Amino acid sequence: MKEGKVLYLSTIHLTSKTAALLNSCSFNNGKLNNDSRVHAKGLYGWFIEVLGNTSNLEPDLKACMDLANNQSCDWLIFDREIDSSNDLPTYKW
Repeated sequence: MKEGKVLYLSTIHLTSKTAALLNSCSFNNGKLNNDSRVHAKGLYGWFIEVLGNTSNLEPDLKACMDLANNQSCDWLIFDREIDSSNDLPTYKW
């Protein structure tokens, strides 16, 4: 069994455009354009594999992935029930 570090973030740190992209990826090919795997987390969230290359990502998702990379995380979990972080911008949907 492989263990890994996970960063939990609120969905408020994503734009509605990025949320739609994550939904599309999780239900279609399961990958972002940097090859990170994406899985739906219920109705309001996602599990995203953290990979080092974030240059092709939307700016809001890139900031979240960069934070996860800086903390040596393997996975990023977005959930609407998580409190917002002061380290990231927030967006209204």
